[in-house]
Amino acid sequence: MAKTGAPASLTPQYWGQLAHQEAMDMLFWSRFIGTGPNNIIQRIDDLEGKHGNQITYPLRMKLTGSGVDGDARLRGNEEALVYYNDTVSIARKRFGVITEGEWAEKQTMIDLRKDAKESLTIQYKEWMDTEITMKVSGIAAYTFSNTPVAPSSTRVIYGGAATSSAGGGDLAAATCVFTTMEIDRAIYTAKTASPKIRPITIPDGAFKGREFYVILAHPRQIYDLKVDSNSTWYAANRDANVRGWDNPIFSGAIGIWNGAIVYEYEGCYQADNAGTGSNVAWARALLLGAQAGVVAFGSPLKSLEDDDDYHNQQGFALSQIVGIDKTIFNSVDFGVIAIDTAAAAPTGVAH
Repeated sequence: MAKTGAPASLTPQYWGQLAHQEAMDMLFWSRFIGTGPNNIIQRIDDLEGKHGNQITYPLRMKLTGSGVDGDARLRGNEEALVYYNDTVSIARKRFGVITEGEWAEKQTMIDLRKDAKESLTIQYKEWMDTEITMKVSGIAAYTFSNTPVAPSSTRVIYGGAATSSAGGGDLAAATCVFTTMEIDRAIYTAKTASPKIRPITIPDGAFKGREFYVILAHPRQIYDLKVDSNSTWYAANRDANVRGWDNPIFSGAIGIWNGAIVYEYEGCYQADNAGTGSNVAWARALLLGAQAGVVAFGSPLKSLEDDDDYHNQQGFALSQIVGIDKTIFNSVDFGVIAIDTAAAAPTGVAH
């Protein structure tokens, strides 16, 4: 059957800027994304409006020298800034919906046009959140634009005395849960890593100039953290959750521990195949430092409308060229420590 479509130049209607802003405002990761190397997720726009499918970007090392004392000569004892490189690939991602037809729209009170735009914006936001989380976590199923890389052996710790997690690992449900001890071990690992994982520096507010790591943990892990009988988490954060938290980086955080801002995030990876019987529920928390990941944009988010079947059906779409990846140098995760712990769902407790 022959089809004659309306001229393409007459049908598209762009609402991309609004959709992009709304999606970014809803994005959990938005507070951690920025254009400079002091951000957990570095945003790169180098290929917007340009040809190419790969971007090479610098990874900045932390200065390690001790400076000079008193009137000792500084000239000749300065440090050089040290950079390494990593690469991220970009690809095209699209989402779309289509209405049933004019007669179906006539019979409902629903504003299908409005619902289509809102639903697509939410879908894009959820996809972006998931992609960033799983790429930084190194979960193999999320292969869009870049192949995920599992945590390197020196960038992962396990709950309790366990030494492995998924696929028959030795995480035990009762003794390998998420506590302040796991947070402390992750921070120690970050500080003693080579190269050292750089914390982010808070640029303004009451904590201006202070350095922090960020920890994201699954709700099951946060539950274990709070109910641990040996944990001092509650006492340490009982009175500290409000005062001075005026920088957006603290938005939604549940507390601070040993120089780490802790968030409860339901998007953290969770599975049920740990333990010697591959049947123990577990989750992967993340300790994040500067330049833990990268989001590279090759185009703005484009939002389009089109029609079909003699203007009977309305189609709506979002399209973007983007790449998301974890930063890696010399086969080692550059800015993230994975924290794998047993994570059973909470059950009723007598009280």
